[in-house]
Amino acid sequence: MYIHSSVRAVQRLHNEHLHTDYPTVEAQLTVLVDDLVAHQLDHILAIATYLGNGHPDYTGQATHNIPFGQVERADFEHAVARTVGFRNWREVREASRTFHTAFEQAADYLVNGQVHKLDHLLRQHPDLTTLHSPYGHQAELIHYLALNGIEIWRQQVPDNLLEVAKILLKHGAEVDRPHRIYGGRSSLYNLITSSAHIRAAGIQEELCQVLELTE
Repeated sequence: MYIHSSVRAVQRLHNEHLHTDYPTVEAQLTVLVDDLVAHQLDHILAIATYLGNGHPDYTGQATHNIPFGQVERADFEHAVARTVGFRNWREVREASRTFHTAFEQAADYLVNGQVHKLDHLLRQHPDLTTLHSPYGHQAELIHYLALNGIEIWRQQVPDNLLEVAKILLKHGAEVDRPHRIYGGRSSLYNLITSSAHIRAAGIQEELCQVLELTE
């Protein structure tokens, strides 16, 4: 399993708050914002990761330029919203989306490399390969293979990701399905080849071959 230190930091920050047993996506994201507000001084890497990836005022900024302990809640809301594909916090509220339990289980099985559980779940729910995530990026399971533009805490690469990809294809997942990752402008090929996590794991070429993707 390859997990970048920034992803691990986000996972540690939220600890037990990453489940999806919330009435809405907004309810879950509100709890994550609470974590950011409360832990500005003791989870610095996680804070910097959210702001650097989701807030235009902090993109590309060195960590020492972030005013830890003084960041406003509204800025954290904006950052969290954007890291999961919404344009802003207002869109999170207005979307009022709920979680599909089986889809979220499948996404977790995918990023954890639990192929047997994923295979069994897709047999029970064959429609899962065509459902969209309730987050703003609206990724389908096939897009989660890129570990790019999805929720930060799920951006980890299991050692058997190629086998995971084959399971999705077996159950009818299609590589050219629509999404809103980065505005929906990137093909799955581009998402994979621009993914720092897939590159670090050294499986870009192999994954594209399994999915029969070319530029």
